Amino acid sequence: MNSRHSNRHAFDVRLDITKQPNFLFRYKNPDKNRFLNNLSGDGMAHIQKIKRKRGIAHQVFYNVDGIRKTKYFSISIPYREVKKFAKEIEYQSNHKQTNLILNKVTLEEFLQIYAQRRASEVDPWREILSIKGLIKHLGQDHLIQAIDHHVIHQYRDCILSNRLANLVNDDFVEIQRIRRGVNKELCFLRVVFRWAYKNDLISLSIFDKVSMLKTSKPIPDILTKEEDRAYYQAVKMLDDRILRIAYWILKYAGVRRSELIELRWKDLDVDKGYIKLSKTKNMDEEIIPMHPKLNRVLRWIKRGEPDELVIPYKRDRITRHFRKALEYANLGYKKSPVHILRHSLGARIIEHDLSDKGERMAQEILRHKTKAMTKYYTKVTKENLKSKLSDINF
Repeated sequence: MNSRHSNRHAFDVRLDITKQPNFLFRYKNPDKNRFLNNLSGDGMAHIQKIKRKRGIAHQVFYNVDGIRKTKYFSISIPYREVKKFAKEIEYQSNHKQTNLILNKVTLEEFLQIYAQRRASEVDPWREILSIKGLIKHLGQDHLIQAIDHHVIHQYRDCILSNRLANLVNDDFVEIQRIRRGVNKELCFLRVVFRWAYKNDLISLSIFDKVSMLKTSKPIPDILTKEEDRAYYQAVKMLDDRILRIAYWILKYAGVRRSELIELRWKDLDVDKGYIKLSKTKNMDEEIIPMHPKLNRVLRWIKRGEPDELVIPYKRDRITRHFRKALEYANLGYKKSPVHILRHSLGARIIEHDLSDKGERMAQEILRHKTKAMTKYYTKVTKENLKSKLSDINF
């Protein structure tokens, strides 16, 4: 009787395997289990039937990243739920194996994948330049999976040595500027590889072990009131109405260049006195107050259609023209011809109120995530304390 029952049970198991070839049942017989182990792969979920007095329970055996795991299902849980769990385990394993196949891509292929997928989210032009720099160093046939923190460190040192080789004098300030530029390049690569890790294109987050170069913190460039007036006169010499509008918005709103080129006329609400930023650096929508002087300018000039871009220029064209204006104003030694207006606004706000309230206001206007970023501008205001200190009568 027991033999017939055992054979019938074995026949039922084999029949179930035929229906569900991905699932293999476990037997208490070691020889049979050894046979099943040879048949199974890492992604298979194995279901074991366990006879109890009141019914049949189940136990699922599966692997996660090479670690064996089990899950027990009591007799109250129907078999279809057990199979559903096993299917989910196999789906996740097969999805992971598919992603591992994608890891066998070269840097050139990864560049195309990154550009296509990120185009709908952000403008990845700067990250693409960083990938191209890495391709130039490693070669376009280098596998992305073969890149680790040691390779990134070698690339970092190579960039630093090449840039220092072009340095004429061993100027400390210039050396620190070069080292900060190398760190900036690594920051763009960090964005790329974190995205690849998040999307299962690589198996390790390699930048967790990457070390940046040690650098000194620079004092940001700002414009004095006299330099600001000379700068604006130079912008007027370019005889371009759109560049003058860009200058006013950059000066009084402190927007970034990427935010400026996304502005549309409907985003400039002169009646309520607000500016809507639909696409910020952090991919959030923001509403910032409009300075009264900017409000008066925008009321005076001729506006376009609501959905028309306020500044229909590409970012590089804006930078090129503003760099030319700096040279016209004899301010060619200044860096960041567009971002310097944002720096100047932050410094003016803190200079107006040196207390914590001033820093908080600057943080809100410039939309900094942390207060430490706003502290960056306090270095400039300390330079101006000398003149104010001389006015105090002790």
